[in-house]
Parts: sequence; C-alpha cells; structure tokens
Amino acid sequence: MATVKLMLLILCSSTISLLIVYPFMYFIKTNAQFSAFSTIIGTIIGFLTGVYISIGSVSEPIKNIITWFPLTPLDSLVKQLIMKDSLNLVFKHAPSKIRINYETDYRVLLNFPNGTHFTNMTILKYEIILIILLIILGVIITKLVKINGRK
Repeated sequence: MATVKLMLLILCSSTISLLIVYPFMYFIKTNAQFSAFSTIIGTIIGFLTGVYISIGSVSEPIKNIITWFPLTPLDSLVKQLIMKDSLNLVFKHAPSKIRINYETDYRVLLNFPNGTHFTNMTILKYEIILIILLIILGVIITKLVKINGRK
C-alpha cells in the first residue's frame, strides 16, 4: 500500500510541476532557452523544497514562503511515508519534543504560521485547489496564445 501511495504522490507532484511550467513553455523557442529555463527552475525548486538547504536554517518569512510553495506539501507527505519506520527507530527513546523539532526543521511536518501542523487532508485540499487553478491558468494562456498567435 505504501508503494501505491508513493506512486500517487509522485504522479501528483509531476502533474503540479508540469502545470506550473506549462504557461512558460509558450515563451521558449529554442533548445538553449529551454535548457537555461530548466536549470533555473530546477535550482529554484531545489532551494524551495529544502533539497539544497535545511528549511529549519532560514528565517521565518522564508520558511512561510517555502511552506506554501506548491511542491513542499507533497514533499512533506513523501518524507512522512518513506521516513516513518526510520524516524520511529531513531527517535524511539528520545523525548517527543526533539522528534517534533527535527520533523519541523526538515519539513517532514509542515506548520501554519500560528504553529499548528498541516494535516494530510489540508495538504490534499490545498493541492486539489492548486491543480484546478493551474489548469484554468493553462487554459486561459493557451486560448490567449491561439488568439494572438505565438511570437
């Protein structure tokens, strides 16, 4: 069952990535532009999802931006899924506060600015709304490009 959940999370993450990048594709005309664009976007996504830095090491305003970046909640769900057993083992005899601090710093658990944790249902609702909005944006941009032509 965990494998199916993981595959669904990867599918959802890939879909959101596609929907985020899709509107920009109309402005890319050459392979060199695409290469530069994908390098820049990949680097930004790496920082915003905590791949290159620990999210716990940045200031609160930056943490809030990172928390609401569309891929971060999905990244959190993937971490919860694949780290569950190891976190239980590593923090077996540790005080719960230490485990919660670790999970918060490394964005295994996401917090609202008031300190309460995101629930999986909150993440699901957020991602569904985001997907719908990104699809609408993609349709609008596609129609505008068809009306005005690609330049």
